[in-house]
Amino acid sequence: MERFNELIRLLLAFGLEQTLHLTEAEIKPLFEQHFADNDFPEAGSWFWGKPVKIREPLLRLLVIPVAQKQAVLAAFVADLDLVGRFGDGRLQALNLPEANYEALTIVGEIVQNCYTDILATNGVPADKLKMDAPLDRQTVLRAYLDAQNRRRVNGRLSPLKVCPGCDGKPPSVSDGKIHEDLDHFFPKSRYPLLAVHLLNLTPFCKDCNQTYKGTKDAILDDDAQVTDVHCLHDIYHPYLRPALSDVEVRVERDAEGSPQVVLQPVHNDQQQLARLQSLLYTLNVNSRWSGDLIEERLRPKLEMFLMYGWQTEWEQDNWQVDVDKLRDGLETAVATLSRFIGREPGNVATLAYAQWLVGNEAGLRDWLAVETAVMDAPVYQRG
Repeated sequence: MERFNELIRLLLAFGLEQTLHLTEAEIKPLFEQHFADNDFPEAGSWFWGKPVKIREPLLRLLVIPVAQKQAVLAAFVADLDLVGRFGDGRLQALNLPEANYEALTIVGEIVQNCYTDILATNGVPADKLKMDAPLDRQTVLRAYLDAQNRRRVNGRLSPLKVCPGCDGKPPSVSDGKIHEDLDHFFPKSRYPLLAVHLLNLTPFCKDCNQTYKGTKDAILDDDAQVTDVHCLHDIYHPYLRPALSDVEVRVERDAEGSPQVVLQPVHNDQQQLARLQSLLYTLNVNSRWSGDLIEERLRPKLEMFLMYGWQTEWEQDNWQVDVDKLRDGLETAVATLSRFIGREPGNVATLAYAQWLVGNEAGLRDWLAVETAVMDAPVYQRG
């Protein structure tokens, strides 16, 4: 991706650092020589061969006076350092003066086309990048999965095998192909200069990508922020500022007395509140983890833990469970789930539910009441 962004930078530099009023025939050799001079001799003719998506907007960019467009290139280069932007809290492209808007719009069009019509379709040929293999969407997805499979937490191998947005199912793989899309965390319609940035491409699950997040903007949408500051300090990011260490996932009873999974900030300060507001707006996690989640997904998951651990003991105890035995089993489940966060979908919310049950006598008795009501079901019988 770094090589492709370097090609895009060279493409933009040709259009932003000079003003030319020449014919296409006169510009073409200058354009190709520009890439050759920068050690990418095959890239110029390849880009020029895309008349609608690259050449036409480039020609519009070339006739704009340099004074009205040079700052756009500086903003593009600065925002490529997304780690640095998270440090100072601002994306430079969002703070350009109005005089640069025409050039910024054209540059955004070009960069978006580099994603939509190049990376997401046939990709970039290896010889244009001076690499051994081409670059396309599948290459990026596979690099992400490989990195997550090598992930380490506190020095120990801890592969991430869940959606980074909701702790749901990870990208599916079959026949050597990854069947998932790349979501732009910062929507490319509003942040076109980040359309091909590796740290802005996240393989969220289909629910996150298509149903809940879509084109929601964690920074600029009014509902995303508790203040009107609108900066990078006030958001979480799946790579650069993951939420899990700052957010407590817990279970509380709602107004009707039913247990529900909720997210709360670990520290009740203004910045964490702002970040959590942005997270809940963007991915709608609280709403998705409410309703029947506990009965439909978390309870069955815990039942499997308990039944596996109790199989021999149940026979010895004539298949009877009391509050103390249930609590002991859940404490074992808590210890196990704590070691496998990120390894299996749903473990975060299931752990929160198990922890709540361990410390909640009424919750334990409610659980046993349900078990007693269905004890005659075949799953609870030896035969």
